[in-house]
Amino acid sequence: MSLARSEIIPTAAPWAPAGPRRLLRLWLPVTPLAALLTPLALIALPFLAPTLLRRGVSPWRAISGLGAVLLALSGTLIEVENARATIRIHIV
Repeated sequence: MSLARSEIIPTAAPWAPAGPRRLLRLWLPVTPLAALLTPLALIALPFLAPTLLRRGVSPWRAISGLGAVLLALSGTLIEVENARATIRIHIV
């Protein structure tokens, strides 16, 4: 074997599990998800407000920015694959 020619060693090979896989599909609407997370943000506000104010960020603007990011998640598809199962979460 010459030094000019080198062989490529495959680092990944296709592999399929032997048995059947379970598929779990979840649809999460954004509005109830936001309704569940809003109280957590309001509880965290007194603890985060001093830090936000030191950095010159209004706490209410930070909460509205967090809400905007949460509402922008609409249409997101999250897939998690395992050897035995696949989980798909679609945020509607």
